[in-house]
Amino acid sequence: MKADKMKQLILEIASRHNYELTENQTTSIELEDIAVNVAFLGEFASGKSTIVNNLIGRDLLPTYNQPTTAAIIELMPGECDEYIVERINEDGETLLESIELHQLAAEAMKYEENKKIRILQKEFGILNRDILIVDTPGVDSIDKTHTDITFGYLPFIDVAFFVFPSTKGDATGSLLNFLTGLPKSFLNKTYFILNKIDLKPESLIDRIEEKLRESLTTITPNPRIIKISALEAHDKISGGTPSTILETSMAPLISVINEEVPGLLKEIEEKRRKESLVKVGTQLTNFLELKKQGIKYSNVEITDKIKSIKSVIAMNEDKISEFKAKLEQVKFRIKAEVSTLINDTVLIVAKKIDAGEDTQEEFSSFLGKLNLILESGINEIQDVSMKKLDITVSSVLAGNIENETKIMTQTAELIRDVVSIIMTLVLIPGNSVAEKVIAPVQSAGTSKSAFIKKLITSDKSIMSSLGKFQRNFPKLTGFLGEILKITDFVGLGKTLVMKNLLKPKVREILTNNINERLNNIFAQINKDVELILEEKYRIPMNDSLRALDELRKNRDSEHSSLDSIRTEIEKDISLLQDLK
Repeated sequence: MKADKMKQLILEIASRHNYELTENQTTSIELEDIAVNVAFLGEFASGKSTIVNNLIGRDLLPTYNQPTTAAIIELMPGECDEYIVERINEDGETLLESIELHQLAAEAMKYEENKKIRILQKEFGILNRDILIVDTPGVDSIDKTHTDITFGYLPFIDVAFFVFPSTKGDATGSLLNFLTGLPKSFLNKTYFILNKIDLKPESLIDRIEEKLRESLTTITPNPRIIKISALEAHDKISGGTPSTILETSMAPLISVINEEVPGLLKEIEEKRRKESLVKVGTQLTNFLELKKQGIKYSNVEITDKIKSIKSVIAMNEDKISEFKAKLEQVKFRIKAEVSTLINDTVLIVAKKIDAGEDTQEEFSSFLGKLNLILESGINEIQDVSMKKLDITVSSVLAGNIENETKIMTQTAELIRDVVSIIMTLVLIPGNSVAEKVIAPVQSAGTSKSAFIKKLITSDKSIMSSLGKFQRNFPKLTGFLGEILKITDFVGLGKTLVMKNLLKPKVREILTNNINERLNNIFAQINKDVELILEEKYRIPMNDSLRALDELRKNRDSEHSSLDSIRTEIEKDISLLQDLK
């Protein structure tokens, strides 16, 4: 595909996807002021640097009989003489450092990774100013890094001149191996220079040339060989005019560089533009790949959000379970502590009731301790405040116990009176039944005594039975009468009634009332907890789920259009990948 068509395709695809070319990208695909990169390659001490010095008419590059050039050196025409060291740091940034002429030789011989030296010359000898001369490290030097640098620079070379010294007699095995590794397209734009022909007789030079040609033919057909003597030419050029070089053995080389190489300019320009366009196309392809991934990622992102929300929901549900478990633990402990408090209070309250004393103070103390138990437990439940018991519960409890134990107390007293009269009638000798009944009745002014009197005198069978018992068992009744005088059986009866009935009754009243109150408190706490859980966990989770449902709906409604966009992107990526 031609560069112009490649450019048009890239611009159309970029426009479709709102991809704005950077200034550097736009400039690179236009490629104004293209220069032909002419490189000199060969083993160390083959004379490459001397040849370059001759071409530009100045002794700029160091020349020794040992590896000297350890970096790529580019020489090009400029508005003034300038020497620049270009380095690429770890971040891929290009750093430029200007140096003086006297520093050039040291920089040229010092190896650094990702370093290149650029030389601009106002006077460019007799060379065409569309030419950029490249001096490379020796490909078979002692320092292997020189070879690595040369290989890495090959893609940037438009025309190559391999330099062989005649003193070698033929191409070395290492150099032939180097040439064998080069692509055929590169060898097609390669010339071979047989240098130092002044050091051998002409007849021997011809045989060396023929032998060299035979060796090169095994690698590339019809190798083009130019014979020169760079050192001899240097002596003639020194102090002369630029045109003096045409009077030396370097004239055929100058002819190739100034006449044949410029003819390659259009081809090189097309190649360079295509290279730049392929680079821009690759950058555009990367953009489209990211855009396509972004379309896929939107689905993944929603899925990830769903997973994240579900994870939060699960975590919140665990929190809810923990919350409720904590509440149950607190309730269990409160009930246990309240049960102990009730047992302790029953003993005191029952004793006071039995003695006819006021119990209001005990109930107030009971409720105070109850509140402390509730506060201590409920404060452990996060965000739940203590619900204070109404102090009027004290009077309610007291009233309930007083009312419900009054009958029980009266019953105990009644039992005492009835037993007392019966025991008197039966067991105390020496009096008639009527006399025994009348005496206690007359002394009893209460409704209780009247009731007992009426009960006994109204039943003739009781009177008859009591009299018969006295007549049949006179000794027994006398004996029991004596016991009755020294023993308070009726008091024991009352005590037995109070012991078996009063404490359980007080406990029952306290337990029922407090349990009812606790149940009301716990019901309110449960209600508060549900409100907290709803506000803190469930409502936010439901809002998130609704939002995710909306995202799913939007995703589904746009799915077909996204597929269309994805298909278009993939088609354009395919077109860009086919750029050649």
